[in-house]
This record gives sequence, C-alpha cells and structure tokens, in this order.
Amino acid sequence: LRTGDVWRKALLAKDLPLQLAASALVRAVAAQLDDETLLSCAGLMLEADAAIRSRPARDEAAANQQRAFTEHTLFVCVLICDRRPDVARGEVLHSVSAFLVQMVISDDEALRDKSLAYWEAQLSGSAAPRIFQLCSRLCTPDTEPVFIPTAVQLLLALARRSGEFRRPLLRRPLADCVFRPMKMVGPASATTALYTLVTGATGSNMGSIFRESLSRAGRASLPKAFVPRVGRLPAAGAESVAQSLAPGAVDRHFRATAGAVRGPGGTVGATPNATATVVVSGPTYGAPAGLMRRSAASVRGAAIAARDRESKAALQDLEQRQREGGGAGERNAKLVRGYRVGEIPDVQVAADDILEPLVRAATCDVALGEELLLGLWLGVAAGADAVNSQGLHRALCRLLEQCQGDAPLVHFAHSLLMRGGQALGAAQLPIAAIQRTLGVSLLSGVQALEELLPDATAQHAAAAAGQHRLLLSTIYGACAALDEQPSMDAATSQLEAIGAFTRSAPAFKALRDGDTRTAAEQLQSALDDGALPDWESEMASSARLKALEELMSWGQLRAALHDLPPSESGGLELATLEERSLRTEMGISLMPIEGRPVPEALDGRLAAAQPVRGVRGSALLAAHAASCRNWDASQRLVLDGFDTFHATWRRAPLLAVRARHELLSALPLLRGAEAISESSVSLSRSQPSQPAPPRGAPSLRPLSEQHDRFTAWVDSCLIGLVSARAAEDRQREAGVYAELGRRSTALGKLDAAQELLTNVVKLAPIRTPQMYGHIFELKVLQMDTPSRRPGTTYSSMCRLVQAEADRAQDPSGKLHYHVILGKVATAGWEKGEFGSDRAFAAFNAATVHAEHCSVEERGLAYARLAQFADSVLRKIEEAPGGVLGAEHQEVVSSLVDCVLKGLQVGGGSPSTSVGGPFKEAHERLPRVFELLAQFPSCIPIFHRQAAALPPWALLRWLPQALAHLPSVPALLEPLQNLAQHFPQALFWPLQLSSHEAIVGDRQLVFEPLWATLRQTSMPVNTALKLTKALECLTHPDKRWEPEYKIFREALVRNDSRGAKLQWRTIWRKVIDFEGYADLAGTAHQNFSQLLRRALREFSPRHNLPSAATPDLTDADLVPEKREHWGKFLPQLEQVARQAGAQHGPGRKAPLEAFSPWLAQFDARGSSSGLLGATEEKLEVPGQYGGLQKPDARSHAKILRFQPQILVMSSKQKPKRLVVLGSDEREHWFLVKGGEDVRLDERVEQLFGAVNSLLAPEAILGLRVRTYAVVPLLPDLGVLEWVRDTKPLKMLVSEIAKVKDLEEVEAKKQRREWAGRFRGEKPQERYQAIFSVQRADIEVAFKRFVAALPPTATLKAFFVQRALGPEALWHTRQRFARSLAATSVASYLLGIGDRHLDNYLLCLNSAEVVPIDFGYSFGIGALLPVPEMMPFRLTGFLTSVLQPLAGPLGHGAFRDGIERALKQCRDRKGLLLDACALFVREPLLDWAAESKRRGHADVIFLPRQRLHFVHERLRGRHPAAVLLEELAESPVRWVRERLRRPEQDSLEAIAAGLHDDTRRALYERTRNAQSVAAILTVAEQADALIRQATDPNVLGRAWEGWAPEI
Repeated sequence: LRTGDVWRKALLAKDLPLQLAASALVRAVAAQLDDETLLSCAGLMLEADAAIRSRPARDEAAANQQRAFTEHTLFVCVLICDRRPDVARGEVLHSVSAFLVQMVISDDEALRDKSLAYWEAQLSGSAAPRIFQLCSRLCTPDTEPVFIPTAVQLLLALARRSGEFRRPLLRRPLADCVFRPMKMVGPASATTALYTLVTGATGSNMGSIFRESLSRAGRASLPKAFVPRVGRLPAAGAESVAQSLAPGAVDRHFRATAGAVRGPGGTVGATPNATATVVVSGPTYGAPAGLMRRSAASVRGAAIAARDRESKAALQDLEQRQREGGGAGERNAKLVRGYRVGEIPDVQVAADDILEPLVRAATCDVALGEELLLGLWLGVAAGADAVNSQGLHRALCRLLEQCQGDAPLVHFAHSLLMRGGQALGAAQLPIAAIQRTLGVSLLSGVQALEELLPDATAQHAAAAAGQHRLLLSTIYGACAALDEQPSMDAATSQLEAIGAFTRSAPAFKALRDGDTRTAAEQLQSALDDGALPDWESEMASSARLKALEELMSWGQLRAALHDLPPSESGGLELATLEERSLRTEMGISLMPIEGRPVPEALDGRLAAAQPVRGVRGSALLAAHAASCRNWDASQRLVLDGFDTFHATWRRAPLLAVRARHELLSALPLLRGAEAISESSVSLSRSQPSQPAPPRGAPSLRPLSEQHDRFTAWVDSCLIGLVSARAAEDRQREAGVYAELGRRSTALGKLDAAQELLTNVVKLAPIRTPQMYGHIFELKVLQMDTPSRRPGTTYSSMCRLVQAEADRAQDPSGKLHYHVILGKVATAGWEKGEFGSDRAFAAFNAATVHAEHCSVEERGLAYARLAQFADSVLRKIEEAPGGVLGAEHQEVVSSLVDCVLKGLQVGGGSPSTSVGGPFKEAHERLPRVFELLAQFPSCIPIFHRQAAALPPWALLRWLPQALAHLPSVPALLEPLQNLAQHFPQALFWPLQLSSHEAIVGDRQLVFEPLWATLRQTSMPVNTALKLTKALECLTHPDKRWEPEYKIFREALVRNDSRGAKLQWRTIWRKVIDFEGYADLAGTAHQNFSQLLRRALREFSPRHNLPSAATPDLTDADLVPEKREHWGKFLPQLEQVARQAGAQHGPGRKAPLEAFSPWLAQFDARGSSSGLLGATEEKLEVPGQYGGLQKPDARSHAKILRFQPQILVMSSKQKPKRLVVLGSDEREHWFLVKGGEDVRLDERVEQLFGAVNSLLAPEAILGLRVRTYAVVPLLPDLGVLEWVRDTKPLKMLVSEIAKVKDLEEVEAKKQRREWAGRFRGEKPQERYQAIFSVQRADIEVAFKRFVAALPPTATLKAFFVQRALGPEALWHTRQRFARSLAATSVASYLLGIGDRHLDNYLLCLNSAEVVPIDFGYSFGIGALLPVPEMMPFRLTGFLTSVLQPLAGPLGHGAFRDGIERALKQCRDRKGLLLDACALFVREPLLDWAAESKRRGHADVIFLPRQRLHFVHERLRGRHPAAVLLEELAESPVRWVRERLRRPEQDSLEAIAAGLHDDTRRALYERTRNAQSVAAILTVAEQADALIRQATDPNVLGRAWEGWAPEI
C-alpha cells in the first residue's frame, strides 16, 4: 500500500470481487497505516463505493458483495474519524462525514446500527446540545439532502436508550379497543395517515379508516400527473384487529420489500400477528390534500359511512385469504406487535411500535421526515430550560446560516420558525440568513419573516432599531416576487404607519392607487438623490424595476438594470433578473414598428451558449434565435426550457400555487417558440416550385385573465410578434398589439395602451370591429384623464363609429359596430353630453342585425340593450321624486323583451359560449317580474316569449315568481312548464306561497299549479304528509306557546270573540291533534294528556267550567272573571312547561317519540305502500340550484330517516334530522318549527346574489359560504346542516381549554366590569355604560383583550392544524377573503347579532359560515342595547391576519372588502331586485310590526328597511346610515342620546369624531343629498373597518356579543 498504486487500480476496477478483496485487505491493515495513506485509501474506497452502489446487483451474491464492500468502507471511515478529530468534525475531507451520515439511513440494518453507534459516541447525550451539534456538523452541501431523516434517526436514538420508549402506552383487552386517529404533529403526506389504538367501548376497523383517509388525502386535490404512486387502495377488512392489520389490508406500495425492513422487535417471521408497515414507493413533498388536518370525528364519520358498502367485499377477501393460507405476511414489518392470541387477546402498543415505522418511511418521504423532526425539535423546546433554550436558538441560527438552499431543509427551517415562533427566540434570528433562503421557498419564507415581526406593543422600539423596517421591506420584496399585491400594500402601510419612509412614501402610495407612471417617476427622483437608507433604496429600486416593466419603458428599464448596484442585484433571484433583462432587450428590438435597433445584447447572449436559468427566459431567447434563423440554438433552448420546467416543478412545494401557475403559464411560450422554429425550418427547406406548408399560429394567450401577471401578456406579445413577422403577416401582428392593448386598458395602463393601439391602426390591413372596440374603449376611458385630446367629444366619437358601421357589409360587422356605438353613446349620456336616444337607437339597431348572426352574437346584442334599458330606468327611479310612467313604456318593453330573448339563446346552459349574456338575463328576471306588475301592457310580450324559455329558468327566482303570480297571471304558463319537468322543485315553494297565512283569499290563483303537479309523477300526498310529520318534530310546548300567547292577548283586550276562536284553535292544534292523529308521537300525546288533565282539574277549581272544553262560554269571559283567569292561566303555564321538559335540549331523542310515521318511513321497496305505482320517490330537499339545468334523475331520494334525532339548545328546540338517501349518503338537516325561516331562505338567496357578483373577480375564497334553506310552511322549514364546521364559541372554548366561554378570563373581566354599573335590566346598565368617557372605555376594553392569552387565538388554531407553511398561507388568505365577503354581505343587508354562536368555521376550507339571521336589515340597531358595529371584526378573528395586516386589516382582508363593495355597488340593481320580495311578500313579523306602529300599509316597514340597504349600496357613510336606523329605536335613552351634544352623543361614538381623519370624512358626508355624501369604495371600506375595530364602539357592546374575543 505504501509503495505502489496497485491498490488504487484494484479499488477502482470494475471487477467487484477484486474490489472487495482489495477493500478487505485495506481493512485488515488499516490500523498499521499512517494517516496520509489511510486517507488516500479511504478516498479511493468512497469513490469505488459510490460507483458500486450506482450499479444494480445482478444476483444475490453480487448484492452481498456490495454490502460487504460498503461495510469495509464504513470501518475505514470510522477508524479515520477516531484518529483525526478534524475529519470527524467535518472540517476536512467532507466526503467521509457525508458517507457516515448516509449510512445512518441505510436500508441495511447492520450498517445502520454501526453508523448509529459511531454517531452516538460522537454526539452529546442530551437532546438540546445534540440538536446544535447536528445543525453544525450535518448541515453541509454534501449532507443537506439527507439532513432531515438522519437527524430524526439520531434524535430518536436518545429516546431508544430510555425504558419509557418501550413501556406500553396501551395494554387493554381487544374487546375494549376502538381505532381513532393518532394525535401527533400533523402528517404532511398521504403515507403518514397512520392510526393507533386507544381505549373505547367497541371495536372498529383500523384498515377501513386508514384506507378512507388515504383515498381522500391522497387524491382529493392533486393533479393526475402528480399523485404519489400509492396504487389502488383495496377494499376494507372486517371488524377485527387481525383482519384490519392483515397483509391484504394495506396496499403493496405501503409494504416493505423482503428483507429490506425489520420490525421493531426483530426480523419478522411467519407469525399470526405480523402486520404491515408503511413505506412509500417514491419521494413525496408537500401536503397532498386540503389545507387543514382532518379531525377525528370526520375520519370516524367517513369510516362509518363506508362500512355498509365495504363489508361484503371485505368478508369475501378475508375468506379468500384464509383459503389460500398465510405467507404473505412474512415480508412485512410489524406496526403493532406484542398482543397475545386467544379468544379475547390483549392489545399492547408502545411508543416504538408507532414511531419506528414512521422513521423508516421518513427516509423516502421528505414531508413525513420534516413533520417528525418538527415534532421532535418542538418537543425538546417545550421542556427546555433557559440554557437549553439558548442552545436551540443557536442551533436554528446555525441551520439558517449554513443552509445552502436544499428545498426540503429550507422548508423545514421556515416551518420551524412558523410553529416555534417566539419560543425559539425568533426575534433575535439573523434576518440576512432568512433572506438568503427566500428564493428557495417564497411562501414559507414570508410566513417565517412574519413571525419575526414585533407585536403592536413592541413596534415602536423595533422601528427605532431598524429591525422592523428591514423585515417589512424584505416581506415586500418576497410578496412582489409572488405578485401578492394585497400583502405588498400591507407591508407599505405598516412602513408608513411607523414613519419609516424618508422620501419614497408618495411613490408607494401612487403604486397602491394604481398610478404606475407617477410612481416610477417619484421612485426615480428618490433614488437619484442617493439619501435613502439601504433597505429603502433596495425596496424602491425593486419597485421601480417592476413599474418600468409594467409600463414597457424598455429604454429606461435597460438603463436601470445596467445601473443596478451589485449589492442590490445580489439580492434578486438570478433567474428573475435574467428573465427581466431578456424581456427588456426583446421589447427594445421588437416593439417599435419602424427603426428597430439591432439586438446586440441578445445576439451576444445567444453566442455565449450558456444555459438560461428560467423557463420564460428560455422561451424568449429561443424565439429570438428562431427569428435569427439559428435553428439549432432555438431547438436547444426550447429543450432546455422544458427540462428546466420539469426540474423546477419537482422542487416546488405542492401548495406553492403561484410558483406552479407561473411555470404552467410559461409552457405556451415554449410551445410558441418551438412552433416558430419548426415553421421557419419547413419554409426554408421547401422548394420554390412547391407550395409553402401551412403557417399555423400557436395559441400564446396566457392561462388566466385574472391570475397571470401583466408580464405574462407582454411575453406572449413578444413571441407573437416574432411569429407574425416570421410569417410576414401584418394582420396577425396588428392582432398581437390589439390583444396587449386591450389588456393594458383593462389594467388601467392607458398610456401604454394608447401606444399599442396606435400601432394597430398603422399595421392592420383590415381593421376588424374587435380592434375598433379596443380603441374606442380606450378613448372613452381617456375622456376623464389629462391625456384626452382637445376637441374630442362623445359626439365626434359616435360619428366615427357610425361611419364604420355604415361601411360594414355583413350583419356581424354591423352588429359589433352598433354595440360599440351604443357603448360610446352610453358614456356620453352618463356624462350628460346628450340624451339616451342615441344609445337606445344604436343598441336597437344591433338587435335588428342580430337576427342574422350567430347565437353568441345575438346574446351579446340582447344583453347590451337590456343593460342600457335597465340603467335608464334606474336613473329615473333614483332621481328625487322619480316614478316610472307611461312615457317609459318603450324602454320597459325593450328590457322585458331582451331579457327573455337572452334566456332563450342561452342554449339551456350558462356554461356555453353565451354563458355571460345568459347569466346577465337570468339575474334580471326579478326586475322583469317587478316591471310586469307595474306595466301590465308588457304582459303580451312576456306571453310571446315565455313559451320558448327553458323550463328551469325560473328555479333560482321561484319565491319571486310565486309572489308575483297573483298580480302577474302571465307567470302561470312558465310555472306550469316548470311543474311538468321538475315537479319536486316546485312543490315546497308552492306549498309555502299558497298558504292561507301568506296569500289570504288569493289561494285560487295557485290551483292550476296544484292541478299540474297532481298530473305528474310527483308524490303530492306523500309530500303533504311529510310536511305534517315534520311539523310534529316541533316540541309540543313550542307549538302551544304562540297559540297561548294570542289567546292571552285577546283576554287582555277583552276580545271575547277572538278568545273563543283562539281557544278552539288551541284545542284543535295542541290537544286534539286535528289532522295529525296518525302522525304525532308519544311526546305530543303525553303533552295533550297532561293538558287535558290539568284543564279538568283546574277549571272547576277556578269557576271556569267551559275551559275544560273546546268551546268557551260567554259566562266565563265576562270581566268579572278576569281574576279567575289570572290564577288559572299561570297554573296552566306551569303544567305546559313541565310537560315540555321531556326530551330536553342538548340530548338525543327517539324519532318515534315525535313522529312514528317518520320513524317507520321506508321507500326502499314498493311493498311499503307509501308511494303509488307510478309515483317517484321524494327527493332530498335542497338539490336545485338555478344557473344550470338540473338532472333530476341523479338527485338523491329519501329512503329512510335515522331513528335518533338531536334536540338543539336554542330557544325553539330545533331538531337535527338525518335523511338516508338513495345515494348511500347521510343528509343532515335542521328542522325548525315555530319560526319563519323565509328570512333565512331570502338572506341565503341574497348571499348567492353577492357570490354571483363576486364571481368575475375569480379570487379563491372571495365568497359567502351558503347552505340550502327550504321553507315548508310559514312557521316550519328545513335547513341544511353544514358538516365539518364548529361555532366560533365552541372553538374559543376548545382553544382556551375551558368548558364554557364564561370561564375565559377576558370574558370574566368584562362581565365583572359591566356588573359594576347600576341597573337590574341590561338596558339600564348599558345606559350608564354609554355615558362613560371614551378614554375610560378604551382602557378597560384593551385590558379585557389583553387577558386573552396568545395561544388562545384563531391564528394559533390555524398554525396547529395547517399542513405546512404553504397550507397556512392559503388558509389565512382564504379565511381573510371569506371573512371579507361575509362582512360586506352582512353589512349591506344589515345583519346583526353576530355573536360567536352565529359564525361557523369550516374546518376543511377555513371559510366562515354565517347562520341565524333573525336580526337582519338593521334590527340590531333597535335592540335594547343597540349594535353599532357594521360587522364582527374582533381580535380573535383579526389574529389570523396579524402581524402583517396591522390594526386596520390591510392585506387580503381589506382587498377583499374593497373588491366586494365595488362589485355590489356597481351592480346594486341585482341585490335590490332580489330584496323586492320583502315588499311583495312581507314576513309575518314585519307585517305585524308595521301594524303595531300604527301603519295601515303592511309594507311600510319592508320599504323602510330596504331604504337602508339602498343607502349602503349607494356608498353613504356607515355612521350616517346607523344614526338614521337608531332614530327609529323604541328605546327612549337611545333616542335621547341622539340629541346630546357632539362629544357625548351616539354620533360621536359611531363616527369616531375624536379622530381628526374620521371626523373630516364624516363632516363631508353630512348632507345626504350632496355628491360628497357618497364615499369612494376605499373610503367606505376604511370607515367600516375603523368602526368595526374601534375600542370605543366595541367597549360598549352587549356583553353576550363577546366583543373582547
């Protein structure tokens, strides 16, 4: 060894036996070798080992030789480390320590054990110091990829020393066991959904739950091409441990291969209790499904729901395995071991039984390894003292500083920061180290940086130290790379709030306002001064580059990139910088029509032949190469681009949606560049005599109108220009400019659009109507800007368009030109330049030409005319004293005609190409109903068009159509058509609308519809009987209370006749069960018997003999017997109360006790006699939508009802009823009796209308979560039970770890404080509270808020349940947008009483679900303690948005508020038309309230409340609208305080007059009729958020509302 190189040749030979012999000899003499020779041999052996392991073994003998060679290498490496501490520490010869690290996770148990033994000797015996050593020694470029699984193994090695690791966690008889999800730091991939045994009352099927969760978690949200290779999951086993853990119960992809894995108890033999482990077949990364971890209840529910379907297949599979015998289990490692065989064996589970299989799987599953290491690290941190905590902090610092960019390791570090936060000393971490890792994982990096932000109390000190500014500027840069504009705005808002900006503040404000050109100029000015601090200079430079790019100011952008200081360019991701540079050079060389410069920079970059880092950069340079006829370079760049895409896609975390979308959006560019090259090559090779091949133009349009950045459209334009010029097609070139000009106009970049569309005019040989449409859309927008050309008027533009329309020959061209003319004329009418006649004539002409055009073009013409006609009518109505009259007949007729024609051309489905016009027409149907009622002369138009309407067109607006039927008989025909095609959709609304309590003596109007229904296969009688049976679910005392109340009021009024009639009604409904005798259960019968007995007993005693009979006599109603009634009725009330206590709230009750008919209902067979021979089964309610043609055949039918119901705890004791459907699913409903659920139905319908308005925004989560509400009778209805949700009240209690909300410390302090004020009644106490000075209220309220611990916040809940940083990001974004949409809808509809029980949180999607709308349309302001908050926005909710959002909710929430307000205000007609139903068919309570106030007109109150809705939609100041509502309050002290001096009034509280900014805005809006009274969307959003979060408002709120939480 010392004298020659024969050993080198032997070790590096490709002959394995020779290499093995040489390695054995080296091992034999290694102890006698000097260090230099030994190090040389070790290097050769490591090189040879890597080569040997890269070659697959031919047979078992070769595999044994490979294993032996690796063992010799391991021996030599250990020996070197023993001799040389510097090698052991990784200071020199890194390959040795890297090899020893890799052996820790080897598949060979002997090698793994030897490597673990070495590291055990090297590392500390305490957990915290060991973690620091691991971060110091294992975090190197060579070992980063295996750092996570290695660290898990070496940390668990400490646990293996303890006897506790093998102490049974569970030892119970099998009969007492139930399988439930394992509680651990959440698994992040499908393969980690393992479950363990916990004690319970019954056995359950672990295999079934295991497979159900895997099938859902592994496939729910993954693209098909990226689903982990888990194979097809088998059917469930049967009901026993042995079967559920048997070899066949887990798919083969989850089993270890033969000999590859040993169980925790040693090698597995052919034993009956051998079970399967979980080993993935390939690496996975990220969370494969959902954003939130599934709860135990949802997993159990899924297993129970599937059990009936699986049992038969499972038993057959079990029998087959028993016939074939065992043997398959020999190859599987144990998951659960050590339970004895026998009749009822014991089950024994230790910690190692659970963790060992997970550790083995973590070597392949990166996400699982990350979760395990997170759990171990955070577990050590939770029990660490001050010294060890400092060590863990240093370990995290070392990890961040030494990390070289391995994606899983960076993701782990960010996740550790996100979950550990301040417990790991996050505030003292090196920001520069985190900045260095941002490019690897932006989403998780932003989350980690947020954890470093100080809270509100520490912001001032942090700002003074510069830490806060640096963090916010870094977050701004990362969000800019993600194109997350709301988060960028939040960062700049916080910087402005702390006064961090020196000179760039106006520029960033201009950016937020969308004035990109002004912002670019101001940023340039600030940078030229050179007086900015480093963080602000870098932030301003990055923002200027982005602004210049969006402005397409290529020359300035080139200069800015050239002048970029090295310190700043180093902070930018190199791929982004290179892509921006290439785009700039392409823009300079391609965008000008004439005088294009020579692209020297691009030619030089092409000649360098260096790989391009980004996919877009590859596409751009490939297109340039194709334009230069460098075909080889073009093809090479395209192939490099596809390779880069594949590699980048695999590295991207699964939930990094923005990064993945950017990659996908680049694929059309690559394909476009490839097509240019292919087309050019084929053209160059074609012979002159041969025809040229077809010149196909690839589609380069970006993937999404809403979600692609503007630069994606620029890239598409650049490559499109190359393609068009290669084909010498000027028309296509003009089309490329026109498309980018249209997009620039839509984004408000009017200067850039002007230049682009000017190129269109110069280039296009044929100027199409579409091009003219883009041009005049720009001109209309420019009329309100300084760029407007002098002398340009709407009239002059109309003349230009009219001339083009006259020149057009084909009907399609004429139609489009007249539509353009109508748009321009509409703008002129709105600005008052001329009347509406010009636009009306243009749109009418378009509809005439539409008769000769395609269906799509007809739909467009009808939609535009209907839109304009509606605008004209609404402008007339909104004018002071405006009323529609006969002179508006023509406009009304046009609106009705176009709406109905638009529905006809919709083709029966809005998903077609005419879906937009169809949807617009469908949304205007309520408006048509109202106009038909006002203008009967338009009914013939409706008659002509109604026959061609799709039958289902009225489904969405059925309540409105039925409410208008008495006054608009023309609606009968389409309703009958609907009844024939979808009878079950009409039945429930018809039963409600034709009820006597609603329509009175007009019931005959609905008889034709009932006749039509009876002629269909609809089981009418069964449905009627079902309604009565559901009525029986109302508690008998709740049926008694309203009837008794009416009787008592009649007695008080001395109304003998009314009292007699009502007493007879009580007997008929409550005692005799008239019409319900065969439907009512024992609960009603017992109640009736008790009442009868009480009446017979008490009536003689009080000298009221007729009270024991249904007919009261006049003698018992004389005034002299009032005293007798005064004693008799309280006794009767007590009996009724006691009788109704049976089946109390919060408990389950047998369904048969309330309705035997429901309990015995079974529609599975025809022998039941429930249905006729030709009748269909009843459908499960709530399956009809309205915007798509329903498929009634696929609807679930009612088969049975579960025999148990749950009695809820609310006032009316509603019942949860479970319907078993024909789709083998459980359908949960809440049956409400004694309440008018029409209000819930209409509010949900209005929420649906809001969602319809928000749909064009296409922002995930910006919607109101709705549920089905089906009113059956005026006082009965069923509501869909929203599954997988929890009330916020329950959530707070669980997070705070208390049994009831009243035990929360913040709640206790608030209650004690409120109790100090005098007054027995709440309104007396709160009268005093409203008199307290503002400063005292704010101090007290902030003290209550501070009493809620940081761990008891909604953000902490989300962090705990999120499947990683990306999941947390999307969870927060979706929650913020859902809360924003819900808040806006609640404010516009005046929905109050938003306490914690009236908000549900979806545990799967993090969406807010509002429920219980009893205090809607401003009623909250009329309560004894008036509600002055526009919506709920307390600290518990806003914690999710913090700390980046700041106190005013900047970011996704404020952005969602503004978007929702804008859409609702722009199209407020849809909401107002839907609200008109409250006037046509008033709620019973509203009509009664109108009468109580002395108004003969029962629709007075509905009109008044809808007036406030209109004022909110107009944009009135929220405080001004609130004060108008408070003026109607029945509470005297509220009305008195409205008249108090300003500083002590409700006005000062609501408007926040103590704040100068809020006062100025409010003072501007005092005159309700002035133009200044209307706020902009941004001003209205700001006023709402400030009012909702004002401590002076929240501190005076009713304590049951829990404003402190």
